[in-house]
Amino acid sequence: MKKYGGTLEEVIRHGQEIKERLDNLFLDEDALTKMEKEVASFHSDAVKKADALNSARRKAADTLSSEIIKNLSELELKNSVFKLEFFQQDELDELGGVRAEFYISTNPGFPPAPLARVASGGEISRVMLSLKDVFAESDRVDTLVFDEIDTGISGKTAKQVAKKLSSIARGKQVIVITHLPVVAAEGSKHFHILKGTAGDKAKTDVKELNPDEREEVLAFMIAGEKTPSSIEQARELLTGRGDNA
Repeated sequence: MKKYGGTLEEVIRHGQEIKERLDNLFLDEDALTKMEKEVASFHSDAVKKADALNSARRKAADTLSSEIIKNLSELELKNSVFKLEFFQQDELDELGGVRAEFYISTNPGFPPAPLARVASGGEISRVMLSLKDVFAESDRVDTLVFDEIDTGISGKTAKQVAKKLSSIARGKQVIVITHLPVVAAEGSKHFHILKGTAGDKAKTDVKELNPDEREEVLAFMIAGEKTPSSIEQARELLTGRGDNA
């Protein structure tokens, strides 16, 4: 008795509360039928909205694919095919019951396949850069961070990537972590990351470089050492920086 209130009146009251809860669990047939109709109506409405959403997605996908292909061509992935494939799921969910996946082919004669499965590191980097460039105006993010977006590229391709980063930077703050001198030279500011030890602990320092220091660091990035030739190349990169914008 103590468990349910301690007095007979409290036990009776507790019993009535339990009975009311049980009664509420057993709906009459009319109420159940009404709820089933409401559920069916909600589902039908959700399906219509999902169809409209997915139709809009497919139209937008065509525009996006064209823009990405244009960007990839500028980034030395000419004759690439890029598209979005849509896969219907078994159940309707908050994403409209459809899964989208990027497909790409960078070699003529090969059909597009899932980006995550067939693209190299350098190709994925350029696709990501292209996406950021396409969405630059509509993306509300004011600062973009690219962590080694230039992985797996060099030479002319690296120069094109540097130009694309510079283009994006016209409307946003762009922070780039890079090992490529041609990319590092594009920045309006250059911060050098130095790793070392302090006693028995690892230490990392970040230093903003002045013009002379920047030349020296770029020279080292170019040749692995400071030489008259590498200094001259560093100066050429910095002098031509505006031409790459």
